[in-house]
This record gives sequence, C-alpha cells and structure tokens, in this order.
Amino acid sequence: MKPLKFAHFFIKKKCKNSVLIFAIVFYSFPSISQIFNTSTSLPFDLDAGTNYSNCSSPGTKALSFSVSGIGVLNTSTNQLAQVNIRLNAACGANVNNVICFIKSPSGVCVQLATQMGTTTNYSGMPSTFLDYSFRNSVSCLNKAPDYAAFPSTVGCEESLDGRYGIFSATGNLATAFNGSNADGTWTIYFSESTANAPCVVSSSIEFGNPTHTDHTSNGETCATAILWDGSPMCASTNGKTGSSNMPGWNGSTFSGCQWNAANNNDVWVKFQPTSTNVCISISGLVNDLQSIIVRDPNTDGDNNPCTGAGNGTYWTVMNCPRTGDNIYAAVTGTTRNQNHCFTAVVGETYYLVVDGNGGAESPFYITGISGLTPLPITLVAFTAELKDRDVELFWETASQINNDFFVIERSDDGANWEMLSKVSGAGNSNELLSYLSYDYHPLKGINYYRLKQVDFDGNFSLSEIRTVYNSNELTILPNPSQGVFVIGGMPKHQENSITVKDLSGKIIVDHLVLSDSLQLDLSHVAPGIYFVLVNNELIKIIKD
Repeated sequence: MKPLKFAHFFIKKKCKNSVLIFAIVFYSFPSISQIFNTSTSLPFDLDAGTNYSNCSSPGTKALSFSVSGIGVLNTSTNQLAQVNIRLNAACGANVNNVICFIKSPSGVCVQLATQMGTTTNYSGMPSTFLDYSFRNSVSCLNKAPDYAAFPSTVGCEESLDGRYGIFSATGNLATAFNGSNADGTWTIYFSESTANAPCVVSSSIEFGNPTHTDHTSNGETCATAILWDGSPMCASTNGKTGSSNMPGWNGSTFSGCQWNAANNNDVWVKFQPTSTNVCISISGLVNDLQSIIVRDPNTDGDNNPCTGAGNGTYWTVMNCPRTGDNIYAAVTGTTRNQNHCFTAVVGETYYLVVDGNGGAESPFYITGISGLTPLPITLVAFTAELKDRDVELFWETASQINNDFFVIERSDDGANWEMLSKVSGAGNSNELLSYLSYDYHPLKGINYYRLKQVDFDGNFSLSEIRTVYNSNELTILPNPSQGVFVIGGMPKHQENSITVKDLSGKIIVDHLVLSDSLQLDLSHVAPGIYFVLVNNELIKIIKD
C-alpha cells in the first residue's frame, strides 16, 4: 500500500496465541446482532392463565416472535443474549404467582423466572410498569426478580429507582440453545394461578454476545476508580475499605437523598456520558448496598476530583435513590435493583459510588440503560512516539463492531483539536488488527494526540490522550560562516521553501527543496548580515 500524502497505515493480522507487548486495556461489551419484538397483539392480558411449573406444559398464555437471519446459536458469539418483558402491574393487581418460559423453534424450552414479583395488590395504582431483562446468571448477577409493593401514588418507569431490573434467568440460555437454529418462531409462555394477572405491554428478544467484564477486585478509591464505558460489568464491595473522599462521609446528608454518608467499604466507578439523558442500572445486589452519582464542582480549583476539603462533602450530587419509593429502608440499603437516571453534560466526568452499608459485602452487576455508548472497539494499545523528526502513532484492536473509521487528532494545548489523519476501520472483526500512522509535521514542544473512533451511524468514542515532546528545531550551522551554511531540521515529506534576503530586502537565493536538509552556498555574496526564511520561520545569519 502506498503512503497517503500525510499519513499511511497498515493492517496486520496476528494469531490468537501471540503475546501482546502493550497492556492498555479497554472494556469488552455485548454485541447484539438483532432485536426482535413480539408479533402478538399487545397489551396482552394474562388473566385466566393456567398454573404450570415446568416446560413440559408451559401454559396457554403466550407471545410469539418471528426470527430470521440469526442462524445457528453457540455459547460464545451468537447466543440468545437477553429477553425483555414489560408488565403493567396495575392491569391486574397480582404478580405474585407469575412465572415464564421461552421455547425455541426446535422446541427447546428454558424457564426464565420462577416468580416475577412478590406483590398481590396493585389495584388502584396508576399504570405501574415493571421492566424485566433476563440474561444468563454470572457471578455478580445471581438473583431472581424481587419487585415488592410500591407507593400507590407513584407510577413506574425505568427512571424511577428499582423498577427496571436485569435478572438472571432460571435456566441457562447459552447451553440450552447451543447448536439450535434460531430462525423461526420463538414463544414466551406465562403461567399464572389467579384471576387477576397483569398485562404484558411489550416484549423483545435479543441475539448476540452478552460479554461482561470482571472488575470485582477494582475501584477501591476515587483515584483508582474503574473507568467504565457503559457496557455490562461486575464489581463488588467484598474486601474493600472506606475512602476519605466518600461523599458526605463525615455524617452530613444531601437534600432529598437517603444516602448513609458513612465511610464503609466503597466502590468507585467513573464514566463520561455520550448523551444528556443517562440511565444506569445496578442489579444483583444481595446485601444492604447503597449507590449515588456525584461530580466534582472543583471548588478547590485543582481540577482533581479525588482531592478536596470538607471530608468528602464538596461533591455535587447528580442522582440518588428517591425517598418516596423507599428504595433504601431508612438509610441501610436494599436488595432491590437501583437505577440512576439524570441529565448530564456530554463528556464531563461523573462518579458512581457504591457503599456497603456497615461493611456489607456483595457483588453487583452494572450496565448502562441509556446515555452511555459502549466502545465499538476493544482497544489493546495506543502509543505515540517521536522517531527521528516524525511522530509514529500505533494502535491495536482486539475486536471491532460497526467501526467505520479512525481519526488521529492533534492538539497543542490538550483542549483544542484538529484532524491529522483518517484511517478506515475494519467494520466487524474479532481478529487482532494493528494500525500505523505518522505525523510528519509535529509541532514544536508538546504535541497531544488522541484516537477518535467513529461507527457507521456517526457515534464516536475517544481514547486516552498521549503526549510527545518534539525537541527538533530548525538549525543553520555554522553561524557565522565564511560562506557555506547547512540548513537542518526542515519537515520531511513536503516541499520546503528557502529564501535568502539582504538587509535591503533584496532576494539573494530562492529555492524549493524536497529534502529535510540543504547546503546553502553564499560564498559569492559580500560579507554581512542576511536573513533566511525557511517556510514561515526567519533566522538571521552572518557571513564573515
């Protein structure tokens, strides 16, 4: 491949057993191939259903899904990744005995839930939506739905604390359907033993790779917070200790927030929203944990969110659980799902802090509902290095999803950026791919570089910033000289303009050269002071 005018790149495939030199690890994420909504007319009332406890007779109340283009399922990249069900609890009054199953086109049946709630009286409430997303059980997502009674005056959406939840399916969605052809009709069956069952108002099934990352040993302090891109991950308060920057840890409270404000065993997660409306779900809680979203108002002026006076009270609270829904029993936490939805500033850094009340230890599962777009690439390395007079920019990806192209951006101050070069992405790939690009004209002094990844729908993500100090300077030596000067340090790979003038402004020499150096012979001119203009840079020389 020929070099581009300002940059060139190569793509190199490596075998899976290759040893990686670099260790700048970003997070993997679930790749959803397709989402299929039910073809059954909705809302669908579950009243008068029959009570069944196994897949051999799953019942008569059912939703159908027409699936195509998925093909044979496996246990890694192409699974039944998630089943979504929204119930309107107020439609019927009882969700205490509702259970459900899912059956594949080939007849394989898996139980999703043994019970979809614990409440027998939703009558008289406004529309009360309970949102369920079933995934395979993992170490930090190990609980069934636990919806209990909510205040009768408050309707229910995913933006209101614990009524949106991700739960572990009773059966194993990966192994049960392994090797089955997903194309055809899927069916979700509901079983219910009472006369007043809820209504199903929406349902969908998703196929793909439900990958999550394990950060259960990370995030103990603000300074070592888990860097999160919104994709599913496991975290845990197990083995953690208190941290001095804990929001309100000196006992102060936040208005309208039942935050414990104690300094217990904390987990810190930092993230940057990709849209103004952010929703985060925390599921799998098995002990009295609490959570809060904060940002640093930088009242101390040091631009460091992990420092500050006031024993942690200088944080600005962005979102905490609603007092009206009693998601916290007093201030001790709950095993219910905890959701945080708030209005954010795109690109600003926020912190999700989870506290094990009184030292409570529990793993938990975090995922972004909205406003946090998982990186469509798994970036293994991104480096910038000065070589001779050029800056070599190297990056390597372990996977790419819908990746249109990369842009190398440069800045002289770390705040204002310009596009340096553009490199095509691989679209979709699970192979290790390497890229190389060059800045042939680095700025003098500090150069800031970052990698911008853009997917096919225009969404983008940014890498961490790399810095390079360019100490190369334009030189003319010897100076003074008896007639022969050597100009060095000119940019490579471009046409350089050299003009020599005397004190009156008369042009003595006017050259265009393609090299980065030139021997300038002024032996034919009289001794004196001359000015050499190289591109836009002026240097005074003296001929003896």
